[in-house]
Amino acid sequence: MQLIDPNHAFYRPLWLRILIVGLLIAWFGLELMVGASFWLVIVGALAVYCTWVLLIRFPQPKPAEPVASERDDEAA
Repeated sequence: MQLIDPNHAFYRPLWLRILIVGLLIAWFGLELMVGASFWLVIVGALAVYCTWVLLIRFPQPKPAEPVASERDDEAA
């Protein structure tokens, strides 16, 4: 079961993926300081999952294929 669809256009910008993971890590730190162990585990697991899906295993963009006119120029 996949909770986050990394192919969705919303997650395409790198800065947004880093922001999401950074906010979760900051929230984890807050829960650590407060001492709320229940939320600490939940947010920690979510931060690890988002780091894995959005930063480590994020699908790399496919290189654009050359336009037909560029291919014709190279063939000639």
